[in-house]
Amino acid sequence: MSSRFHQQTVWISGAARGIGRALVLELIREGAHVVFGDRDTDGLKETVALAEAIRPDHVAAAQCDFSQPDAWDALEAVMPAHFPPLHGLIHNAGINPGQPFSDTTAEQYETTLAVNQHAAWYGIRKALPSLRQNRGAILLINSIMFESTTAKASAYTASKGALAGMARSLAVELAADGVRVNSVLPGYIMLEPPDFYRSRVPAALWGRFNDAFHSEWEPFFQNAQPLRTAGTPREIARAGVFLLSADAAFITGVELPVDGGISRVGLFYNPMLCKQFPWTDAMEAWLADQLKMSGRLSR
Repeated sequence: MSSRFHQQTVWISGAARGIGRALVLELIREGAHVVFGDRDTDGLKETVALAEAIRPDHVAAAQCDFSQPDAWDALEAVMPAHFPPLHGLIHNAGINPGQPFSDTTAEQYETTLAVNQHAAWYGIRKALPSLRQNRGAILLINSIMFESTTAKASAYTASKGALAGMARSLAVELAADGVRVNSVLPGYIMLEPPDFYRSRVPAALWGRFNDAFHSEWEPFFQNAQPLRTAGTPREIARAGVFLLSADAAFITGVELPVDGGISRVGLFYNPMLCKQFPWTDAMEAWLADQLKMSGRLSR
């Protein structure tokens, strides 16, 4: 195993599953101590167990909600005294209500901004004294949808645009302190159905929805990307860990797409080609039918 992050601690938001979990595990493999938080208690336990299996006593976790300003306080509170100094901060927590603009409530919009951008601001404020002292680095997980968006994503795209604007300014402002600020822009990363369906699909239907996603709809995601393959959380994590590491010591202010080339050709977002990739309509129709059937059965 590598030791690129020997005697360095990294904080991560939203690391119970997916890209966040992959970041934890990749950093552990690289010798880092990692403190992370998430709302998902079961996912936290699973990530901790996986990290401990790689390198014991290098991880700590806190159950917290990154829509709240005090979430990063929970990470600070669980950080063991023997962990090395804080060297890096990763903001990965993110949500997408996935609603048309007219259906998006004020609460959904404000919560999306709170999790996707405000949480990064609070985390950087808390970590900055240590990052300045240790000439550390900040990594923000943004999205290609910030640059090439689609319908039903106004709240999400607004939050990611705010995140990008903050990162660009901070990269310049903090350069004199030796603190680097970079962003990764993931494309469509396939491990499980898009997160915003978790809040919309009843728990009793999730297993069937998940099976249908992988068997019927995942191929559409793959074929929509120039490399014709689904990206993985670990591919995002490896790019992010590079930007956070000393190997990227002369890189700051970068927005790195890790997306199978989709941001260059705009294939997914081309209205003339969307009919070839109707996965969103297919998922919505399946869910509507299942909910209608469940309603009839429950009467």
